[in-house]
Amino acid sequence: MKVIISHDIDHLHWTDHWHDLFIPKYLVKHLLFLLRGQISLGLFRKRIGLLFKNRQHRLPELIAFNRDNGVQSNFFLGTKNGLGLSYSLKKAHRTIRYLKGFSDGFPVGVHGIAYSDKKGIIEEKKRFDLSGYQAKGLRMHYLRNNEHTLQYLAQAGYTHDSTTYAIQNPYWVNGTMLEFPVSIMDVYAINDTDDSFEKGKEKTLEVIKEAEAQNLEYFTVIFHDNYFDPAYHAHYQWYKWLISYFKKRGFSFTTFDQARKQLALEKP
Repeated sequence: MKVIISHDIDHLHWTDHWHDLFIPKYLVKHLLFLLRGQISLGLFRKRIGLLFKNRQHRLPELIAFNRDNGVQSNFFLGTKNGLGLSYSLKKAHRTIRYLKGFSDGFPVGVHGIAYSDKKGIIEEKKRFDLSGYQAKGLRMHYLRNNEHTLQYLAQAGYTHDSTTYAIQNPYWVNGTMLEFPVSIMDVYAINDTDDSFEKGKEKTLEVIKEAEAQNLEYFTVIFHDNYFDPAYHAHYQWYKWLISYFKKRGFSFTTFDQARKQLALEKP
């Protein structure tokens, strides 16, 4: 089984959220966690302390960890705003160029907002392409989709997508685009109130066991880069454990681009 590690970049800087309700909601949510005894005072202070550092993303730290562990990273960046994704197109382009500037030339795709609007899907791809790099892949923000989404993405010219959530091998859409179902995602394994990653570890091992029972060829993981921080101790430790587990099991890491090329060669 080959593993595809992917990172959805939902946030870049706290100051991107001055015009929305993300910060007030964040403060209220964590205050309620504290008052209900769901998180400790120490963890509450760490979470609130993040607000004073402005940099919400953890891309340098995550990239360093992945490279040290032989993980081939895949990233998705938004080109339109919605549902808490609030950074500008200028920042998105700057981040795309930053990621492409590494010797690895990380694969970067669109983190989509429009999922039921064909014109909106095409527009987001064009906005990405203005960075000087062409978007080949996409993942919808919050994994939103309907019965038309995959068809619209294939018609827009994407070669691959990873939006659906299922223990299922990649499959072709319209004969041109490969859909890579998501196997496990950090926020489905770990809660913001978890004080350890043990519950998430158990859930994840069950999913991996199911994937192996079904002879899954590709196992796709979503880990949001902003959780790669001790303030999100459970998420942070879960991801480090997961990468270590994959390595110990001898699973190889790959990218959507590489997997798509391989599957295209195997296509009847």
